[in-house]
Amino acid sequence: MTMPSWVRSLLVAMAAGGCAGLVVGGLGARAAMRLIAVLEPAGLTGTRTLSGGVVGQTTWSGTAGVLSAGLVVGVLGGLLYLAVRGVLPCGDRARAAAFATFLVLVPGAVFSGDSELRLLSRPLLAMAVFLPVFVLYGVLVSRVVERYAPVPERTRGAPARMARGVVLLTVGLAVTLQLVSLTRVSAG
Repeated sequence: MTMPSWVRSLLVAMAAGGCAGLVVGGLGARAAMRLIAVLEPAGLTGTRTLSGGVVGQTTWSGTAGVLSAGLVVGVLGGLLYLAVRGVLPCGDRARAAAFATFLVLVPGAVFSGDSELRLLSRPLLAMAVFLPVFVLYGVLVSRVVERYAPVPERTRGAPARMARGVVLLTVGLAVTLQLVSLTRVSAG
């Protein structure tokens, strides 16, 4: 008995997303947080964040929380890739670049609106430090899924045009949110 291709795609996307989320999202985010703490002026060290963390302090429980969040969000990101890959450009590299860009724009827009960024003295630098996490995650998930899960046939007709339109509208909204967030963050 063979596994249906959609089940295989689902399992591969969840596994790829979870692993990339744990390693890139979890460890990468923790490393980015540490780098941001080092780059911030000494006066901010010891300040409590809105989530209850302490700037400049690395704890096992905090690291476990970041890793757990990376795993969960990573699985969701793998499923997101499955949802949008049919409307991404053809070719593994183009699809990986498009998905990474999508992640920078869409979830990145949510991240850039995070009120904790306003606590930092250099929020734009903090956003730049996190940028590679989104890009690397997007490229890894795309490449692994395309290698180990069946590539969907290119869709045609009205449903495909509608799906592409939804993706384009989502990206347009995300770009607008990014610009608003960047303006707010840079204005201080």
